[in-house]
Amino acid sequence: MDTQQSNHQPTTLGLSPHAIAEFQKIYLAEFKEPISPESASLLGMKLLRLFKRIYKPISKKEDSNDGTK
Repeated sequence: MDTQQSNHQPTTLGLSPHAIAEFQKIYLAEFKEPISPESASLLGMKLLRLFKRIYKPISKKEDSNDGTK
């Protein structure tokens, strides 16, 4: 298996090393403060859990009744 591909595999904690590194880059750009891989993994998983709780697909019926055109 090539190492580039294995970088995208999730860890036992949930996020792949690549996703953790990307989260660190985004966090640094937004908050001008670096975070550790462990913190990035924890915050990234919390963010994913939040999206999972609040995300609800919009049905075609709901989309056509939203009042915007």
